[in-house]
Amino acid sequence: MGVGNAIQNMVARCTVALSNASGKLQQLQIRLLAGEVKSGVEHMEPYGFTSNPLAGAEGIAIFPGGDRSVGYVIVTADRRYRISGLEPGELAIYTHEGAFIKLKNGRVIDVDCDEYNVKAKKITMTAEQQMLSATTLTINAANVASSGKITAPDIVLADTSMVTHIHKEHDGPSTSTPI
Repeated sequence: MGVGNAIQNMVARCTVALSNASGKLQQLQIRLLAGEVKSGVEHMEPYGFTSNPLAGAEGIAIFPGGDRSVGYVIVTADRRYRISGLEPGELAIYTHEGAFIKLKNGRVIDVDCDEYNVKAKKITMTAEQQMLSATTLTINAANVASSGKITAPDIVLADTSMVTHIHKEHDGPSTSTPI
């Protein structure tokens, strides 16, 4: 192989055909120019980040010394699902289903998903303004404490409204509703 061919064979655009994410280093089957197919090509990813690209994603493959028997995919992208319209300096993590995390200018983080799961030994949240808005909120805890006043339109205990609750006071008349 001549020097020109070796250099030309060192870097190539590719398309992901299959991926195997079960090992310590993900392996891809890729398609190159002129119908060339390579299997077992290692997908080199940045430390702390991983993805499992869909078939049809594009990538850059390198072949050290121009030897096509050993290659590495150093980056993959998928224009079909990429979030566009980010402002300079912003970044996003996204999926093909439309879930995303955007780190936006102004120290704003937007998260959009159907289910958000967090597993931690301790969670601390601090906010200067409203923290939570939900149709239904369930707190599953042995104890719940507040360091301030709790304001609510009604409190319901065992299906009994504390706003409309009336009961007999000992052997006397019925109580009035709470104020």
